[in-house]
Amino acid sequence: MARILDPREIVETTERLQRRIQERFPTSNLSRFAEEVAGVARKAQLRTEWIRGPLIPLRIAVTALILLMVGLLVVVVQDIPLSLGGIEIPDIVQSFEAVISSVALIGAAMFFLVTSESRVKRARAVRAIRELRVMAHMVDMHQLVKDPKDPRLTGVDTASSPRTMSLYDLYRYLDYCSELLALLSKVAALYVNELEDRVVLDYVESLERLVQGLSDKIWRKMSMVDRLMAGEPARSPRP
Repeated sequence: MARILDPREIVETTERLQRRIQERFPTSNLSRFAEEVAGVARKAQLRTEWIRGPLIPLRIAVTALILLMVGLLVVVVQDIPLSLGGIEIPDIVQSFEAVISSVALIGAAMFFLVTSESRVKRARAVRAIRELRVMAHMVDMHQLVKDPKDPRLTGVDTASSPRTMSLYDLYRYLDYCSELLALLSKVAALYVNELEDRVVLDYVESLERLVQGLSDKIWRKMSMVDRLMAGEPARSPRP
């Protein structure tokens, strides 16, 4: 059994959800937004493939710089006098201090270069996850004004009142928003599949907490709609 998420299945699920929303709410902004989510899922598939592969130009450049540093280190070591005759103790100490400082500096530079590929990949993954975070807030904006309205209540809507929806359509709309949030979370998890990085994992976990909080808000509304369709008094369920 596979232990990782398959990006192709996530893309297919996202595209299927986009078609479902398009068929039920063809002129809605949510339908257009779902198309954007499907596009982001396809981009995530390409990005994770890029992350999985080696960055050949960067590796070549890093290897060349490391060889150059090793050559400089050899030159520095060669400057150490092989014979101690006629050399004062302070001069010897000073020479060794210079060598040790050079080795430490070159070693730190090598470590920076060797880890540069993982930092480049981390930066790209973090940018993608931030984009998903913004899109999660956009889902919340779509459902923000979609409040269940008890049909037994009467009143006159104003010009700025939200578009009236049937209870069933409202339930489906909120359910689609919940599914979009879940898929955004799954797209973010793709980057953890390919990149074992604590920073990326923290960003994904932060997004998952945001998605969970927004999903709870939607679930409360769906519970109210469910009660109204069953003819029961609408009340907010306890969290």
